[in-house]
Amino acid sequence: VSLPAPGAETEPPRGVIAVIDRTQIEMSGSVNLGDFLTDRDDFNVFGIRGFAQVAGVEYMLDGRRTTGLDFDTLPLSAVERIEIMEESEADIPHHTNIVLVNIVLKRGLEGAEVSGAANRPVLPGLDTHHASAVFGSELGRGHVLVAADRWAVQEVPDAEREFSRAKWTPGGSFSDAQGVSTGGNTAYIVGLGARTLGDCNPDVYAGVLRNPRGIAGEGCAYAYADISWWSRNHERDALLLGVDHPFGDAAHVYLDVLAARTESHNRYAPSGGFVTFEAPPGSDVRQRLIDDIEDLQESNFPADNRVYVDHRFVGHGNRNWIDTRDTNLLTVGVRGEIGADLQYDIRGHHLRSRSHEDGSTFVAKSAITEAVESGDYDIVDPLSTQPRHLDAIRRTSIRQTTKSDSDVNVVRAELAGKALELPGGPARWTAAIEVDDLRWRTTYAYRDSQGRSYDHSDVYAISGGSSFAGERKALAYRAGTTLPVSSGLDLLAYAARDDIDEVANVWSWNIAGRFRPNDALALRAFWRSWEAAPSWNDLNAPRVTDLTSVCDTRATPCSSQQVHRETGGNPDLEPGESTHVGMGVTLRAGEFTLGTDWYRSENSGVPERVSPQRLVDLDASGRSLPPGAAVIRDSSGRIERIVSPTLNSGEGEVERVALRAGAEWDTDWAALDMDIHVLRELSREYRVAGVKQPGDSPRHRAHAVLEASRGDVTASWSAYMVSGYWNTDRTGRWPRWTGHDLAVHWRDAFGLDGFAVAAGILNVGNRGPALNPASPDDPAITSRSLAGRTFFLRATMSW
Repeated sequence: VSLPAPGAETEPPRGVIAVIDRTQIEMSGSVNLGDFLTDRDDFNVFGIRGFAQVAGVEYMLDGRRTTGLDFDTLPLSAVERIEIMEESEADIPHHTNIVLVNIVLKRGLEGAEVSGAANRPVLPGLDTHHASAVFGSELGRGHVLVAADRWAVQEVPDAEREFSRAKWTPGGSFSDAQGVSTGGNTAYIVGLGARTLGDCNPDVYAGVLRNPRGIAGEGCAYAYADISWWSRNHERDALLLGVDHPFGDAAHVYLDVLAARTESHNRYAPSGGFVTFEAPPGSDVRQRLIDDIEDLQESNFPADNRVYVDHRFVGHGNRNWIDTRDTNLLTVGVRGEIGADLQYDIRGHHLRSRSHEDGSTFVAKSAITEAVESGDYDIVDPLSTQPRHLDAIRRTSIRQTTKSDSDVNVVRAELAGKALELPGGPARWTAAIEVDDLRWRTTYAYRDSQGRSYDHSDVYAISGGSSFAGERKALAYRAGTTLPVSSGLDLLAYAARDDIDEVANVWSWNIAGRFRPNDALALRAFWRSWEAAPSWNDLNAPRVTDLTSVCDTRATPCSSQQVHRETGGNPDLEPGESTHVGMGVTLRAGEFTLGTDWYRSENSGVPERVSPQRLVDLDASGRSLPPGAAVIRDSSGRIERIVSPTLNSGEGEVERVALRAGAEWDTDWAALDMDIHVLRELSREYRVAGVKQPGDSPRHRAHAVLEASRGDVTASWSAYMVSGYWNTDRTGRWPRWTGHDLAVHWRDAFGLDGFAVAAGILNVGNRGPALNPASPDDPAITSRSLAGRTFFLRATMSW
């Protein structure tokens, strides 16, 4: 409410403590806003990571919350600057977060801009392209902004990275392999152990390795990492229209329309899994197995005639996905003043998202079991060219189709004004009421070539579940005040209530204070407490099956495998509770600034699930599992699936300190600007159902940047560090990771008015992900480390 009307804003409003300007955005090397705000925030010099970790952060668009918007869809070319804002009377109606990140669009642009950019890593994959056009002009007494934006990012195949490519020693053990699975084609025969099935042709498989899943014998291995992708191929097109216009002398009407389409492609190796079937005496498949497995005879064939084969369906082909998402946003509102002391903002917000994912080729469990038992599908040679085998592949192939629709409708009215006069000035108050209507629907379909439908539990190697639809309505009330007790002391108080149709009412409270005795010193403190309603999914989501990797600690050595996990909603969940407290100080001396913030958070009653690995460990040790949880094994003791319910069982504490230092000074040759940010985690513990959750995380994060400007040229050097941390069982440690970026921005380049060039090198040292010797296939990935050394170039023409 307290921000100026759209198009009129030329300077950051009160409460802004840092501004990311257009030059810095272009020097970042990012081509989309989502990457800039999230992928970089481990090392963001602008302090977004530090604020988010210490006190919570919320993002706004032109001073307004935009519920549900994926910032990946917003054209980065339309962003003028990004403001890091302290909580003040401008922000009270929004949320309880202490810091807000306000994304300001080019509302005052007069003219046109076209831009093109490319990122080129030295490693294969992640090549990036970006093109945009932006136009702004007066519209009567108002303004119109139009922006068209496109970016594309190339996929990264597992085989193109040292840490993810398949590795094995011919004739060696599965325990020493990476990116290699036991199926392949490996039979497990009761009384014989593991045996290779078929010829295990090295042109198709990784060859024969010892002790699959820790079981004595040999198995036919499959190098799935030679086919799979680490990250998807992405493309996004977006069009933004922003219009604002005065309506009389005391009102301003505004309209924003956004349309975006994102398409991604992904690839994985052919489906795989255990095929469990019966081979009765006299059957073709029984004789086929006896002929192929040297040690197997009628005399030692399993008494129950059951055979277990860890099988890769190479004849069916790779799994491929194409995912298309359309996003449409409409915001319309009016803001203005009633008299000298009362401001209002009334707006409606509609966000619509439609996605369609098409995946192939999967395999029907019941159908393939029947085809194996009948002899139609040759499980010994899945690449057989026999007509009945090829027909069985066609009959058992499954296509997965997932459609997800969501609609967010919000109507919000805000008022802001002044009340009694205090020694430090007039008290200010804000109040807001908001009506939310959220609707979503997801449908899963698994069909064969004849159009027959299958349940998700009857399909190998899928992540999905049953179709569902949901709706949530809420009525929210917000009120707050800023009390300038004296010229240097401000107190802030905030209260919120959310009436949610399926949950009891939840409350939020916030009290904060700022004391500035002089220009050199600022003190601040806050206390917040709130109830968090469980999400609709936590309450009502149907049973869903996904794939997860666990290490079965019943076996020695630990046998790693991929299993199905069943999860679902719990309608008995209650709201969780959180309490946050923090304090900070900022010192300024001339051009130097030093600040520190301490923060502690306590959470309880969080809807949570115990990690699959922890459930397996509890099961293997014979201890009790949380209510409703289960580790289900087949008759051979192999894990078939894990049931992991959602409970109000999460609780934890975290304590952190953030440090910031900055300096600005002028020299004869350049204007210099230095910023240093350090985040230190003092303590952290998280428990689910009373069980301390395993895992560790970096305790230190730091980022430093030195920027120099002379005339039309700005250059920057950044250094960033993440400290090392232990793996779950403390048998190995990820080392510290340090990287560097260099960038330069040249305005009116080559003497051309309006022509700007930004170029640089990201991850100058070409540092790859931090690797843990005890877990070499589990790297600590950041966007910089995945890409390696990356050269980027951006050119912009304005007129």
